[in-house]
Amino acid sequence: MPLCAPALLAEVRESHWPGEQSQIPLLGRPDWWEIWFNVLGLEHARESQFRFADEYLDAEAAIAGNGITLASPLLCRREPETGRLVPAHSLVVATGRSFWLTYPPSRRGAEKIARFAEWILREAEDEREASKNWIEAANVPA
Repeated sequence: MPLCAPALLAEVRESHWPGEQSQIPLLGRPDWWEIWFNVLGLEHARESQFRFADEYLDAEAAIAGNGITLASPLLCRREPETGRLVPAHSLVVATGRSFWLTYPPSRRGAEKIARFAEWILREAEDEREASKNWIEAANVPA
């Protein structure tokens, strides 16, 4: 979902973003922006101006007012809840990405791996439940 700092929201609306004339910087992965614009039915004509190594850094740049970022509701749920970021647009798009827990086959029976797997699955389920309203609103690209 596209997110920006509350202070940037007026400029986002005034510029008629995501229209092509808007010059508001886009933060984050160009491939995610391309998916998002395609679902919206617009051609993605420009590259992200800034791209950091991690999604949370893109979010921090958006919090600082440096543009609009695309962020996963699962990973950045607290920013909109606390008001540090606000939706720049109502369209939420699923990218189809997944997360995997991997370990060497020889460690399959290790107790600490089993405990970690149980913990991470509980945490993931808690985040999915907490992000339910955003996830249910997501559009899945064809």
